[in-house]
Parts: sequence; structure tokens; C-alpha cells
Amino acid sequence: MRFFVRRGLLGLMLLMVCCIEPVEIKSVTYDKLLIVEGYLTGEAKNHKILLSNTSRLNDREVIVEEGASVTIHDNSGGIVTLSENEPGVYSTPIYAGAPGKSYQLFIQTRDGRKYTSAQVKFKNTPDIKNVYAEYFGDRGYESNGVEIYLDTEDPSGLTRFYRWEFEETYEIQTPFPSNFVWIGGNEVIFRDQPVDHCWATDTSENIVIATTANLQSDKITKHLVRFIPATSHVLRIKYSLLVRQYALDETSYIFWKMIHDVNETQGSLFDIQTGAVQGNIQSDTNPDEMVLGYFDAGVVAEKRVFFTPSDFTPSGYKVPKYLTVCAEYVPVDITINNIGEYMEKNHESMEISETSGAGAVTLHLMPKFCCNCTDKGTNVKPSFWK
Repeated sequence: MRFFVRRGLLGLMLLMVCCIEPVEIKSVTYDKLLIVEGYLTGEAKNHKILLSNTSRLNDREVIVEEGASVTIHDNSGGIVTLSENEPGVYSTPIYAGAPGKSYQLFIQTRDGRKYTSAQVKFKNTPDIKNVYAEYFGDRGYESNGVEIYLDTEDPSGLTRFYRWEFEETYEIQTPFPSNFVWIGGNEVIFRDQPVDHCWATDTSENIVIATTANLQSDKITKHLVRFIPATSHVLRIKYSLLVRQYALDETSYIFWKMIHDVNETQGSLFDIQTGAVQGNIQSDTNPDEMVLGYFDAGVVAEKRVFFTPSDFTPSGYKVPKYLTVCAEYVPVDITINNIGEYMEKNHESMEISETSGAGAVTLHLMPKFCCNCTDKGTNVKPSFWK
């Protein structure tokens, strides 16, 4: 059995494989197991608990768990009831976890199954001291790129176990603008907003963890968080990384370490099959039922940094071009009287870049990816961008 993680535990899938000659993948058995993901922080906000279920082999569909009753209890008797605002996503009212308290998650599904998490202590998390990057251009084509590191330290020596997530945002500028938009028939109007300048955001998919349990000091230096290949377009203009740091206890660290190890070794059918990775959720209805996922609580430390190509050009970094095919593309010219017929067939792949002439105006069309970046990001500048 294997798992892989995509954007947190919601995408965690239970896969079961068997190998025969010739190599053939079959679904031997399928157990629909509940997956739970949730982290209560000290920030006053709507905290989310995600409930889903495992899928069959080769089925990437996320099967959400709808209609459940979800509550969080603290050790002083307080109870917070969550609401299902979208399928499988359960949210608290505006609420904040507090240091010194312990929390426990209770779930009852629509069909009456009951689940309980272990009681977790709300953990303090030290600040991230520094996030910085280096460019390496002498490692070979596939290994050249920018490595982003962080330093952190807990002078009290009480943390010892760490996990990180990140969210990256980067600017996109297409080589050509699309100043006009087709609205049907032979009707074309000016765009009210440019679509050649966007900001895209991606979240981390890999599990990044570390421990200082075997070190004298609770200090982590130059820990790799993100590698960006030299050929990647994300560093072409400006790039921002928001790093989130979580303090773990030993039990939660072991859970994340097992998930990490499974994902690191799942490249071959002939790897050791490690079995299911169970978290701190148990079934009260059926003690033999396996439940996947983890509920935890603590302060989340954050640090945002910005990088531009000029930070790395002294080390040999060369800014990659944005799709060289765009510079080589010869525009398609269509007269205004024929644009409707053309766009009926090609509106999903082509955009109107410019016009020329008078009377029977000629429209110059380019591939959408050369002049419209809104399918990759938003053309609204993020509030944190500087």
C-alpha cells in the first residue's frame, strides 16, 4: 500500500498494487478509509477541517465526506462547532487556539460513524530567523538552479521537531498583449483590463521536515525549502515565497516522516511496500478501522521574502525566455468581417493582439498563451506585492 500527498492530506490516496509477470497493476482490494486534515492556530480566523476518503487505484478523484458533525473540544470544557461551508470542508466561527490549552477533534459522519483525535497540546513555534537563496550553475543542465534555505532556532530548546509549508507567487508577463476581445459574431471591443501581466500562486506539495533531537542546540541552519530549476519561468521577473513553520511533537513528526519516506520511495513498483500511515485519529465505532490523517494545534510562524533575477545574475544566472515559440510565431490575420467564423472554432486557443487598417480592419491573432496569462494566474496585483 502507498500514499502520495498533493496540497496537504486532502489529496492523500490509498493505493494498493500487486506485481506479476508481465508487470500489471491491479486493485487487489479497496477499503474506503476516512482522511482527516486540520490544524488549529493561534490566529483568530475560520479554521478548516478537511474530510475526504481514499480512492481506488489510479482514480485521482477526491471523495469528500459530506454531512458530518464536527466539533473541537478544549481541556477547559469549551466546545466549538464547525459548519460545512463547502463539500467536505468544515469551518469554525472566528476562533483562536491558545497556548497552555489542549484540543481534541470529534467527528460523526452522516451515517453515524464516530471518530476522535488524540488530545493535542497547543505548541509555541519559534520565529523563522532568515530565508535566503543561492544560485548554482555548475551542476549540469537538470541540476542548475536556485536553492532557497531557511535558518531557525529555539533558544529554549523545547521545539526540536519542525515542519514547513510554502506558498510561492510570481509575476508573469506575456511577450504580446491582447488589447481586444471577441464577444461573438463579428463584434470586437477593447479590453477593460490588461491580460498580459499576471501573478500566479502555487502551494508546496512536498513534505519538508527536520529535527534537532540529536543535536546539542535546537538550531537549524541552511535547511533546503525549495529548489527552482534554472530553466523555470517563475524567476523571470519577481518571485515571492511565504514560508510557514510548524512546531511538532515527536508523535506528529514521526507521522510526517513516514509520509515523507513513502513519497520519496514510491518511484518503482519494486520498492518496499510500507503500508498505511496512520495518524492520531481513531474510530470509536470500529476500533479495527484505520483512519488516515492528523489533527494538530499550535502557533504558525511565517516569513515572506522576495527575489528578482538581479539577485542571482552575479553568480551566472541567465533569465530564461518566456516560450521562445511566441517570438517565432507569425500572427494570423483575419478581417473584421470574418472574425466570427474564425473565432467560433478557435476562441479557446487564439486571442486578438492588435489591429491595423481602416474600414475592413484586419485583426492580428496570436496563440492565447503568448498574450493572455489569466489562465495561469490573476491580473489583479496581490495586496502584499511590492
